[in-house]
Amino acid sequence: MRNEKETGIGDRVRRILSRAYSRASLPYLAVGLLLIVAVVSGGHEIAHHINTIEAWITRLGPWGAFAFIGLFALATSFLVPDTVLCIAAGALFGFGWGVSAVLIGSLLAATIQFALAHKLLRSQIQRTLAARPSLAAI
Repeated sequence: MRNEKETGIGDRVRRILSRAYSRASLPYLAVGLLLIVAVVSGGHEIAHHINTIEAWITRLGPWGAFAFIGLFALATSFLVPDTVLCIAAGALFGFGWGVSAVLIGSLLAATIQFALAHKLLRSQIQRTLAARPSLAAI
């Protein structure tokens, strides 16, 4: 009985791996591998950079909030997780001002991303949607 279960699991693993090596999934695997390598290699530097940025914003005084808003909009546009930045906003400015800075930064990031998608990437997005009707349905 156990050999049949092991054989069934082995077949499932082989099928999953055979799908993983298909041409359609190779770009996704490559991007995932690159992200893992980037996180592992750059993970040690992240704390240093966060502390440096927080010190810089603190030295700017009242203008630090504007710098943080710009940094928030730019960082979230480049897919940096906003949870770290939200916690930093609370630590730097307190709850009320931190929420305000995050809200304004999020709205600015959304505006930038909309403008990019609408003006610069519109034709590419339309070609992708035309090629994939199921994506257009979403």
